[in-house]
Amino acid sequence: MSSVKKKGAALYKPHTISKDKIILLLSGILSFLILTSEINLYIYADPLQFYLAHIFIFPVILFSVFIPEKGFILSAGTGFCYLLASLITISDGMRDILSSSLVFLAYITTGLLLSIVIQEIKDKEKEIEDSRKFYENLFENSPDGTIICSGNGEILFANESATKILDLKKEKIIGEKISDIGINPENFERKNGNNTKTEMESSKVKFTGRNNQETWVEIYGKETDKKSGRYQILLHNITDSVKAEEALLKSETRLRELTSQLPEVIFELDMEGNFTYATRYSMNIFRKAPEELTSGMKFWDVLVPEDSERAMNNFEWFMNGRIIGSVEYRAINPDEKEVPILVHFSYIIINNEIQGLRGVALDLSQRKHIEKALKHSEKNFKTLFENSIDAIITHNISGKIFEGNESAHRLLKTGNDELKSRNILDFFPENEIKEIQKSINEMKSGKSVLFESTLLSTDNNILNVEMSSKMIDPAEEKIQTIIRDITERKKNERALTESEKRFRNLTDLLPQTIFETDSDGKITFLNKMGFRTFGVNAEKPDYELYITDLVSDSDKENLMSEFLSILPEKAASVSDEGKEYTGITSINKNMPLLIYLSPIGAQGECRGVRGAAIEISGIKKAERALRKSEQRLNLAIEGAGICVWDWNMEKDEMFFAGNYQELFRCSVPEQDKNPESWREVLQLKFFSDIMAFFSDITDVDSKKYDRESRHFESEYKMKCRDGNHKWINVLGKVAEWDAHRIPTRIVGIMIDITEIRNYQNALYESNKKLNLLSSITRHDILNHLAGVKGFTDLLDKKTPEGNPELKHYVKLIRQAADNIQDQITFTRDYQNIGVKSPIWQNALSVLNSARARAQLREIQVSVDLEDFEIYADPMLEKIFFNLMDNAIRHGGNVTKIDVTFEKNSDGGTLIFSDNGIGVPEKFKKKIFEHGFGSNTGLGLFLVKEILEITGMKISETGTEGEGARFEIRIPRESIRYHEKEIA
Repeated sequence: MSSVKKKGAALYKPHTISKDKIILLLSGILSFLILTSEINLYIYADPLQFYLAHIFIFPVILFSVFIPEKGFILSAGTGFCYLLASLITISDGMRDILSSSLVFLAYITTGLLLSIVIQEIKDKEKEIEDSRKFYENLFENSPDGTIICSGNGEILFANESATKILDLKKEKIIGEKISDIGINPENFERKNGNNTKTEMESSKVKFTGRNNQETWVEIYGKETDKKSGRYQILLHNITDSVKAEEALLKSETRLRELTSQLPEVIFELDMEGNFTYATRYSMNIFRKAPEELTSGMKFWDVLVPEDSERAMNNFEWFMNGRIIGSVEYRAINPDEKEVPILVHFSYIIINNEIQGLRGVALDLSQRKHIEKALKHSEKNFKTLFENSIDAIITHNISGKIFEGNESAHRLLKTGNDELKSRNILDFFPENEIKEIQKSINEMKSGKSVLFESTLLSTDNNILNVEMSSKMIDPAEEKIQTIIRDITERKKNERALTESEKRFRNLTDLLPQTIFETDSDGKITFLNKMGFRTFGVNAEKPDYELYITDLVSDSDKENLMSEFLSILPEKAASVSDEGKEYTGITSINKNMPLLIYLSPIGAQGECRGVRGAAIEISGIKKAERALRKSEQRLNLAIEGAGICVWDWNMEKDEMFFAGNYQELFRCSVPEQDKNPESWREVLQLKFFSDIMAFFSDITDVDSKKYDRESRHFESEYKMKCRDGNHKWINVLGKVAEWDAHRIPTRIVGIMIDITEIRNYQNALYESNKKLNLLSSITRHDILNHLAGVKGFTDLLDKKTPEGNPELKHYVKLIRQAADNIQDQITFTRDYQNIGVKSPIWQNALSVLNSARARAQLREIQVSVDLEDFEIYADPMLEKIFFNLMDNAIRHGGNVTKIDVTFEKNSDGGTLIFSDNGIGVPEKFKKKIFEHGFGSNTGLGLFLVKEILEITGMKISETGTEGEGARFEIRIPRESIRYHEKEIA
C-alpha cells in the first residue's frame, strides 16, 4: 500500500521549470538570434557594421563572467552602446536597423545566459563546500564505524565508532593491514570483468573483543578512488539484531511446525497481497502446493472472478487500518470447482508498522452442508475435524479407533460405526504393520511422525497415502492421525519416471553425443552415439570415463578449465555458446567437436555437468568451401576493377571493398564508419541520386513498382583527391527494409567508366558533326530539288499537248523528283533513331498522344492496357502513330482499331489489330523491309528499327480478309508495372 501512496503523492507534485531547462531555452533562443544576425550581417552589412557587431561582444562576456549578478544589466548597457554606434553609422535604413536590433537582442541573451551559468557554477561550488563539511562531521560523529583503506589494504583513517566496535585503540588501528584486524576483503569483495575492485557486498562478521565479548558486525565496502585504489569500509553493529533474529527464527520454526498440523490453510500476505507463506493444507482448498502459492500468486488469484474485486477492495481497506474480521469468499481450484471458504485476517506488525496480513482459511464446503442438519454445533475443533478434506482418525497407541471424520469414511469406504469397531492396523498390509507400530511407539516422546504408506480400503482398493500422526493426549495415549490420499501424486511420479526413461531413449536416437558428469568430471550417463564414438562398452555398468577422455591431449586442460568454470563454487557465469575441441574416437582418429556444457542443479548445489558433443566435420568443410567462394568473389571483384559499397542507413555507416583506393585516388579504410569521411569522398551527387530513389520507393501516395526487385543506376562526375575527374557508374539495390517497408540498407557497386564516357563523348561529337553535315547536305539537295521540280513544271507547261511522249518523260522526271524528296525525308527521320538514350515511358500516355495526332475520322479505337511503362527510344510515339496510320491508309474499310496487352513469362506483348483487309501471307515479312510498300516503304521499316534499339520485336500475325494484327514483343527487362493501389 506504501507504493500506492507514493504514486498518489507523485500526482500532486507541483510542476516546476528547472534551471537546466531555462538554460536550454535561452541557448536555443541565442543560437537562433546569432544565426539570424550573422546571416543578415554577412549578406547585407558593410565592414564597419560587421566590425561594430562583433567588437562589443568581449565586454559582454567579461561582465557576465566576473560580475554575473549584474551581467544582464551590463550586457543590456553594452548592447545599447552598440545600438547607438550602429544607428550613427546606418547606411541602409530599415534593414540596418533590423540587423542592429537582432545583434542587440543577441547581446542581451548572451549576457543573461552567461550570468545564469556562472551564478549556477558558484552556487554549485558553495554546495560542494557545505557538503564536504557535512560529511567530515558525519564521519567523526556517525554511530557506524568508518575505515578508509589504501589500495594495498593499509588503514589510513578510522573514526571513533570503528574503534569501539572493534574494541581496539585508534593508534593501534592506523597503519595496520585491514586483514590484521579480522576483516578479510576477499570474503565480501565483488569484482568486475577485468578483476579490479569496484564494490563490496555486505557481509556479516563476528568479532571477539579483549574481554571475549562477541560482537556481530555488518560490513559494507566500496571503492572511493579508482586512481589510488582507495576504498571505504562501513561497520554497523548488528549484535542485538542477530540475537533477535535467532530468537525470532526459533519462535517462527515452532509456530510453523504447529500450523503444519492444522487441517486448515494458514497463510501470510505481503503489502501487495502476494502469498509469502502457506501451510501444506493449501492443497486441500486451492489444489495448489505452498511453493506454487508463494511463487508470485496474490490472494485474490485463487478466488472466483466475482469475489476477486471484493477481496482486493477488502485488502486495501484492511491495509489502511480498518477493522479486521472474518470474511467469506469462494475459492476456485484448477478443476474450476468453487470452494466456499471463511478467512480470518490479522495484522503482521513489525517495528510498530503494518507489514502485511496473516490469515486462516477454512473450507466451508462440508460445514455448510452440516449446518442444514445441525442447528447447534459441537466444539470448534469438531467442526474443523468433520470438514477437513484429509481423513482424520483418532486412536490409541494400540491402534483402536475412537473416531474418524467423513473424509476417513470416504477414503476407507466405511460407515461411522464400522470404523469405530476397527483397528487402524487393519487397513495396512501385513508387511508394513511392524514399521507402523514402530512409528507409533516413537510418538510416546511427543514427536510428530510424518511418513508415506499403503492402505487397503474395505473394497480392497490399494491407496497411496501420506500420514501425519501426533500424540494429542498423553494421559489417555490418544493419537490423531491425518491421512492424505496421494494416489494421484504417486501416479504422476511414476509418469515422471517414465518420462525420464523416454528422454533417455530419445537421446539414444540423437546423432550427437549426450553425456552427464558428476562434480569430479566422471561421466555418469552416455547415450548410444557416445558409446559408439568413444569406444565404451555399454554392457559394462562400471565403465570409467572422464570428460577429458573425449578430447585430445592438447585440449584436455582447456576442457577441464571450462568444466571447472561451470561449477558455481568456481564461477557464476555460464556461456550459452559451445567451444571447439579436437575429439579422439575409439580408433584414435581426430575429429573436430563442438562441446556445449551446462550445470546440473541450481547455483550453489551443482551436482555435475550436462553436455553435448557435436561432430562438426561437415561444418568445417562448408566453412572452407565458403572461404574459397569468398576468395573467388574477391578475386572477381578485384579483377573486374569495381568497388563494392554497403550503406547501413540506420547507423549511417558505409563499408567499401574492392578497387576503392584506385577509384577514389585516396586511402579510405574499409571499416571507417565516420560519415564525414566517406561523404567527403563520394560527394553530393551520389547521395542526391540515392535519396531520389529512396523517396520514390517510399512515397505512399504514388503508384509503385515491385520494391523488392527495383534497383537504381546513376552516372556522375567525381573529383578525386588528386584533382583529376572521373566518371563513375553507380548501381544499387535495397537489401533490407524495416517493419514499415522503409529501406534500412542499400548495397551496390561502382565502376570507373571514364574511358567509356570519353569514347561516348568522342562518338557524340562525331555523330553531331555527321548530323550537321547531313542536315546541310539535305538542305542543299532539297533546294536543288525544288529547282528541278520548278523547272519540270515549266517544262510541262512548255511542252505541246500534242507531244504525248515528251509529256510522259516529264511525268517520269516529276515522279523521280518526288521519290528523291521522300528518300531525303527518310534520311532525316532515320538520322534521329538512337540519337537520344531510351527512357521509361507510360504506354497509355504515349498511345493517347499518338491517337490525338492520327486522322482517325470515324474509326473507333478500343484500348485495353494495364498501367505499365516501356523502356524505349523517345520516338515510341511515332511507332504508335505509324501503326494506326498504316491501318487507315492500307487497311481498306477499317472501322475499328483494338489496342491490347498480354502478359507472359518473357515480358509481354502489345497488340495493334484492325478489321480491315489484312496483309497477304507472302508480304508479312516483306512489309518491314526498306523500300517495300505502296508508298515509299519507310513507315514499318522505321518502326522495326526503333523497336530493336531496346530489344523489342514486331511481327504481323493477322489473317488476310479479317484484318491486320501487329504484335510488339517486349522483353521482361524493358517493362515495369505499377503496383495496384489498395482501397
